[in-house]
Amino acid sequence: MTNVVSRYQPHSRKIPGSSFLSPLGERTPGNYLQQQNRATTGGVGKVPAASTEAPRETVNVRGGSKDPNRGAWCTPQAVADALPEFGIDPFSNPRSHIKSLYRCMLEDGGDGFGGQAAPGSYRCGRDLYGEAHGATRVFLQPPYSIVEKAFRHYQHTRWVALLRFDPRPTWFDEIYWRAELVCVFSEIEFESPPGVSKGGGNSFPHALYYRRAEDVTPDVLKLAPIAWRKKPRG
Repeated sequence: MTNVVSRYQPHSRKIPGSSFLSPLGERTPGNYLQQQNRATTGGVGKVPAASTEAPRETVNVRGGSKDPNRGAWCTPQAVADALPEFGIDPFSNPRSHIKSLYRCMLEDGGDGFGGQAAPGSYRCGRDLYGEAHGATRVFLQPPYSIVEKAFRHYQHTRWVALLRFDPRPTWFDEIYWRAELVCVFSEIEFESPPGVSKGGGNSFPHALYYRRAEDVTPDVLKLAPIAWRKKPRG
């Protein structure tokens, strides 16, 4: 059980087992590869998409779902700018706003599982191969068909996962109970891929699940109306 604190409800219900996080100090993003995106945004609760323009990039058409838009929806820039820099974004696409030293994309021959050589292995582009260690900060937003596989591949790292806040899928219990902090958004309007209109049927609240609570930034706490800290299991 947890102590839930909502910015909309000054007298939120209290549940034993955790405490609300006060805003932390300023974070200074480091250098990272790929194009930088640093728009200034604000607001609480609903997070809007950052742009209505559709860049002309190749859409990821691979994957078991055979959906040409699978993995092509992007985290809105408001959320991406609020997050810290990551060492690796293993399930990315060319339009992503996430700040990361490396990012793996099927479009350029990358592989977030690195051929499954070892837990934490990845390949970015056709030539760069590495292995994420325990201190590596990893952004996890894989297709829902491989959430469990992706989480188990990177669970030993300093992961931050952006997924639905929905207790029904089999992956939820595993990720929720390993997280030290959960920040829930009432609604996130993800950026649609080129040629796809907005309003993709996103009816679920989403959450950022943090393996380490200290990785949350003050900007994320401003965007998420509800956040709670908990003791992780395992």
